Amino acid sequence: MDLEEQLSNLTVYYDKEEYILLTAAQTQKDLSQFNMDFIITSDKIINYRTLLKTLEPIIRELIESNREKLVQLIYRIDVAENKISEALNLGNSADSINQICHEILQRELKKVLIRKYYAKK
Repeated sequence: MDLEEQLSNLTVYYDKEEYILLTAAQTQKDLSQFNMDFIITSDKIINYRTLLKTLEPIIRELIESNREKLVQLIYRIDVAENKISEALNLGNSADSINQICHEILQRELKKVLIRKYYAKK
C-alpha cells in the first residue's frame, strides 16, 4: 500500500497495537512540550478509542481554562485550523471536544505512518 492510500484510510490502523502505541508515544512527545502528560496504562485495552478517551479530559481542560495553550498545541501538532474551527462550532461541548481529539489523533497517526513509510526507503 502506498503512502497516499495509507493516509486516506486511517481507520485500518485503529486496532493495530503497534500503530496505536506509536501514536500514543507521538502524542505524549507533543504534549510533553507543553508540560502535559498523556499516559496510557498497561491495564487498558490499547486501541484508538482508548487514546481518544485519554486525550478528552486534557483537551476539555484546555478549552475551559487555557485556549491560548490549546491553540499553541494545535499549531505544534499541525492540525488544520479549519478542522478545529469546525469542531468548535459543533455546538455541543462534548462533541467539540471529541472532534478536536479525533483531529489531533488523526494527525499524530499520520506522522507515525509517514515516518514508518520513509524509514523503509
